[in-house]
Amino acid sequence: PTQTGTYGVQVQARQVGSSAPYELFRTSNMLEISQGPLQVKSLVSNVPLPADAGTTVTWIAEAIGGTAGPLEYQFWRRDGTTWIMVQDYSPLNFYAWATTPADRGAHYVQVWVRSAGSTAAYEAYKSSGQFFIQ
Repeated sequence: PTQTGTYGVQVQARQVGSSAPYELFRTSNMLEISQGPLQVKSLVSNVPLPADAGTTVTWIAEAIGGTAGPLEYQFWRRDGTTWIMVQDYSPLNFYAWATTPADRGAHYVQVWVRSAGSTAAYEAYKSSGQFFIQ
């Protein structure tokens, strides 16, 4: 389901050629879905961009849903043409990057999010879009 709520499932069957709406059916118990699919609602920096080298830029992710909490966050940064993992999965929804003069140029940040205990690479992600350190 894409939304929370109470759901049931029913299957109806009939023989080939039958004109009856159904001849046999089975119904599940009612299922309560308390959280929807995991979604990353936002990924924002705490400072205006572009930022000067030497500034600490903190990226903050907001995610909702998933199958188990707390959610886990992993952060990636693209410097030039290479993506590097800068913070492995943890319950921390932020990544603080202390920039240096060597970081001048174009960058991207991406957050991957998954439910606690998940072995998936990610269940949802969001990218910052290109930004600059000057």
